[in-house]
Amino acid sequence: MNEWEQEWKPTERDNRLHQLATRYHTECEAYDQTVCTGPTGRDGIMPATPHEMALINRNAHAVRKSLEEEAQRKGIGREELSRAIRRWHGSLPNVQVEGAEGCLQPQAPAPTGG
Repeated sequence: MNEWEQEWKPTERDNRLHQLATRYHTECEAYDQTVCTGPTGRDGIMPATPHEMALINRNAHAVRKSLEEEAQRKGIGREELSRAIRRWHGSLPNVQVEGAEGCLQPQAPAPTGG
């Protein structure tokens, strides 16, 4: 390694941000799996109807708000958390619904005419 190179080591703050972003994605995907009936894609299960989309959006907003409040208590601002959530590059293999915190209770999908 020359004088211009250095090894990057995450700070405690970096680790906290990563943990919060991971929780956001994990909790949202766990909820999504309880209400969505669409195909599973690269980013997890997809909503099949506008009602499912509304349910997962409402949950995502609730999870984000809860994490923003927690981040603020730890000295992390809303924009910094948003950036960490957007840049998160984790994986969600076999997300288990059990233990997911911050999820709203799923509601039955609206009946469709037919």
